[in-house]
Amino acid sequence: MLSNPQKLAGMVLYNKNIKIEYQLAQSLPPVKMPDGTVSQIVTNLLINAAQAMENGGKVIISTSLVEVDQNSELSLMIGRYIQLNIIDNGPGIPANELDKIFLPYYTTKETGTGL
Repeated sequence: MLSNPQKLAGMVLYNKNIKIEYQLAQSLPPVKMPDGTVSQIVTNLLINAAQAMENGGKVIISTSLVEVDQNSELSLMIGRYIQLNIIDNGPGIPANELDKIFLPYYTTKETGTGL
């Protein structure tokens, strides 16, 4: 999945006034996906977090194992999933913008390009 999140976060957030806290689950099962996919996603999320906290702040990176069953509120197939959370204490995205965040190239930044 993400072989060394501490190293990746340290590189992306190097020389920023941002504290990083890790809450990583132990013994998660391996995930099959193309090389670099999770690293690219995490890198982009960390860059966005740093840009949202120009004067510094805190990022929490956590992982957990989630079991989805027929009673789950998640719209996923039944099974086991690894949940990755990246939380920052920046101002957040305005509620009226949330429905647009997965549109290609959408950004709330004047000079941003979106993902």
